[in-house]
Formats: sequence, structure tokens, C-alpha cells
Amino acid sequence: MTATGFGATSPSKIQRTRHQRQPSAVAGGIPGVSSDQVPAPERFPSIFRTLLSWSGRRNQQRSKRLRHWVGVEARKLDRLADDTLIDRLLGSSTVPGVVFLGESNHFVQQKSAFRLYWIQALALRTRVFLVEELGFADGHCISAFLRTGDDTSLAQAAIFGGTAHRREDRDDGLRGVLQDAEQNYPHAQMLNEHRKFYTALRRLPGLCGFQGIDLDPPGCGYRWIPAHLQRSSSPGNSRITHGLKPVPGESRVQETRRLQTLLSKLDPQDGTLADIRADLQAMIDSLQYRSLIGEAIDYPALRPAMRMREEIMKHRIDGILERLSPGTTLVIMGHAFHLAKRDSHIESQGVGPGGDETPSLGHYLVQERGIDARSVWMIYGSGEDAQPLRDLPRKADFPRETINRQLLDCTGEAVCLPVREAREWLPGAVRFGHLYNNVVNVDLAEEADVVTFFPRVTPLSLD
Repeated sequence: MTATGFGATSPSKIQRTRHQRQPSAVAGGIPGVSSDQVPAPERFPSIFRTLLSWSGRRNQQRSKRLRHWVGVEARKLDRLADDTLIDRLLGSSTVPGVVFLGESNHFVQQKSAFRLYWIQALALRTRVFLVEELGFADGHCISAFLRTGDDTSLAQAAIFGGTAHRREDRDDGLRGVLQDAEQNYPHAQMLNEHRKFYTALRRLPGLCGFQGIDLDPPGCGYRWIPAHLQRSSSPGNSRITHGLKPVPGESRVQETRRLQTLLSKLDPQDGTLADIRADLQAMIDSLQYRSLIGEAIDYPALRPAMRMREEIMKHRIDGILERLSPGTTLVIMGHAFHLAKRDSHIESQGVGPGGDETPSLGHYLVQERGIDARSVWMIYGSGEDAQPLRDLPRKADFPRETINRQLLDCTGEAVCLPVREAREWLPGAVRFGHLYNNVVNVDLAEEADVVTFFPRVTPLSLD
């Protein structure tokens, strides 16, 4: 999640989805038939009554099974997940190498509760390296806080409102379709909620590292390179220091070329320069990404940028996996759609992860790299969020046919549910509601090993 991000699916078609809901998998009470295809009762009275009766019995059976699933398998979040519960929910007595924590909304308080519950359970039994869908340089700020507890480190992150990266001689603000999101982003609320989350992480025994894998606003990496230089004995340090100095009035293209030239002069075999090379490349990526999204007039125009973003996140995960110590679990936190095990299991609208031009990060790891990742999805039934797009809804209002509303009818408590226990009767696709009241078809039984359900969510706040 970048500071100007809109989630894993663009809201380009959400207004129509919200106010002119599409035919569901059980539209009109008849599976696979849209409401305008239902025979008129006066023309086909016997057929109509038969279909309604059959559909009603089918829905009652499904509702009964859903309630049985929740009643028997649900585990409340007010108790710590012990080894037995982890084994049962994740389906293995062996700690998985990669775990996806897929949230359905970035802008609610319960996102942190969801993450912390599972990270705590894993960190008590193994070493855990955390990755989050936020900027690479912002990840440095968070990592510093996790090491030292110094609150100023968090406040310097761009996603939390830090401004040290901004240039006085150039305006890198967005002008296109994402301008509203950038100008109204809830930085202070995000900082407040994440501070609580990261403070709780500092108490965990098994946490061994943290990294952001997304893109930053331009300029966020400069402040970290001097610290890297202090640890390097390279004879070219003075050249690096000189090459880092911004040129007054330079454009983004000129700044990109300056940093590319500097990067090309660094010895790729010099291990002491690895962190500097990584930060330089991250700054180059961020400048190029900002140029791609800066003037986009609509969401389809963002496809090239979204493709670039997804490919960069894949590359950064590859690097982490190469360095990861044996026996360490990599936990990736992000929107569930970025972490799909197979993209075809999600029928999304708008511009999805990768701009629909390249597979999502999760698909890449599972299908292309062959990683047996375990996945936990967050679902909520009602409530409000703090998303920054003013022309889109903040209050959850999901249709009755969604899994969100169906679970809400079954329980008023936050619970975990092992999805594999419901594979025999859970349909191939369920209607799944998430950010902006967007509703999509998801083969949940294939995507999630566990769901964590919150009956009501609350927006990020300053309290």
C-alpha cells in the first residue's frame, strides 16, 4: 500500500457495482439466472413455483451448513492461538515457509488486530520475517522503530505524513486520478494505529526482520544512504556522497539519470555497498513509478504503473527469500488480492493487481515459484473505514448474498474459521465484499486456508 494507493482493485466501476448491483451467483433466488431472465409467474406458474421452492430449500441448506460451520469450527480471537489451533487451521504440524495475511481493507483498525493475532501465534513458535505492502524506504523507518522504539523514526515515514523527502524546487504531487487520494490520505490516523501495532510487535520473541516492498514517493531513500556509508569501507564513498547531492531545478527524468549513473559506478561485487545499491535502485524505481502515475486521467491509464509496481514487489520478495535464514517464516502483509494463490480464482472489476497485465505477487510465488504458501484472509460484515476517496463510500453496505453478510448473520463475534472444513459445500465462488463496497466473485475455498471474520470494523482514528 503506497501513500497514494487505492487498494488492490481500482474503484473505476464501483459506483455501478454499489448502486446497480450485478446479478449474483444466486440472482433472483435461482442459481445462475439473472433477475431479468426469471420467467414471469403468470406465464409459467408451475415452473416458477417449482424453481422457487427448489431455490428456497437450497438456500436453507446452505444457510444451515454455514451456521454449522461457524458454530462448530469458529475460534474466538479473544484467546491466543496455541500450537494445536495453528496446526488445525493451517493444516500442518510443520511451520509454513510463507504465510499470506490478506486484509480486505487498509483503512480500518481491525486490520492491525488481524495481523497481530497471527504474527503473535507464529512468532511464539518460530522465527518470523515480516514484509508489508508499503514503501521500501518507509520500511527502513519501521525497522528502525522495531529495533530502538524511537517514535521519531515512524513519524519520518511518508505513509505516516513525513515530509523530509519533498523537494522545495519541484512539485512531485499527483495531478491525475489519484490526486484526491494523495491529498486526503489519513496519514495521522495511519500513524496512530500502526504505532500501536508496531509497539506490540516489539514485544514478540521470534521477530527477526522487517521490510517494505512497495514504492515510495520520490526522494525517500536519500536519508538512509549516509548511514550505510558509515558501515562501508569502499574507497569510492566520497564519489557516492557527491553523486547524491540534488541538482537544483532538475526534473524527475534528470534525477533518475543522475542516480542511474551513480548506481552504475558501484562495484556489484562489493558486499559492503549492497544496502546502498538497494536504496539507489529503490529511489530510481520510485521516480519512474511517479512519472507513470502522476498524470493518469483514469484508472485504465494506471495499468502500466500497476504492472511495474507488482513486478517490483516480486523482485523484492525474491531478494528476501534468497537471504532468508533456514527455518524462518516469511509473513507477507497486504491486500488479499495482491496475495492471491491463483489470480483466476478472483473475478475482479477495474484495474486489479499488476494492472491485469502481469500476475499478482501471490500468484507468482505460488504458481510460478511453486511455493506452498498458507493464506489467511480478513473479512468484515459491517462498519466504516477511513479510505481517502471522497466520492466513494466509507460505510460498509454489502448485499445479502455476500459471504460478509452471511457470516454476520451467523455470529456477532470476531472469529477464525478453517476454510478447508467447508470445502465440500462451499460453492466454487462466493460473493466477497471489500474496500469501497466493491463486491467480486472469489473461490474462497481455494484461496484461503483460514478466514478471520470481524462482524464490525471501525475507521482508523487518532484516539
